[in-house]
Amino acid sequence: LEKLKRRHLVRLARCVRPDAPSRLALRLKRTSALRATLSEAAAAMAAEDAALARDVLGATGGLNATALSPREVLEVCAARGVGVDGDHEKRVDRLARWLDARATLLSALAGAGDGEAPPSLTLHMPALLSALLEKVEVESFEALA
Repeated sequence: LEKLKRRHLVRLARCVRPDAPSRLALRLKRTSALRATLSEAAAAMAAEDAALARDVLGATGGLNATALSPREVLEVCAARGVGVDGDHEKRVDRLARWLDARATLLSALAGAGDGEAPPSLTLHMPALLSALLEKVEVESFEALA
C-alpha cells in the first residue's frame, strides 16, 4: 500500500466491504489514514477468506456444499466477483475453484519467501482471480462446444 498513489487508494477504499465510505469522507481523509483503513480491511478479508476456505473446502480439501446456505453462498460469491448465475451447486463449485486459486497464489508467495500476502494483493485478489477463473470457464465451455 505504501507504493500506491492516493488516487488508487481512494478507489480501493470505495470498494471496501461491507460499508464503503462516502466520496467526501475519503477526500477528507489523510493518505496515511487511508492506508491504515485499507490495511485493516485487507486483514479482515484475509481472515474471512481463510474461514471460508475451512468451511467450504474442509480440513481434507474436499468440497462441502452444505457448509453454507444458498443465500450465504450467493452473498459470498457476489462479494468476491464470482459468477452468481446457475444453481447452488454451480455457485459452490465456482467458489471452491476461487478458493483453490487463492490458496495456490498464497502458497506460491510463501514459497518465494514473502510469508503472507501484502495488503494490496489481498485487496486486489477478488478482481484478479475472478477475471482469470471466468476466462478459464469460458475457454473450457468453448472447448466442449
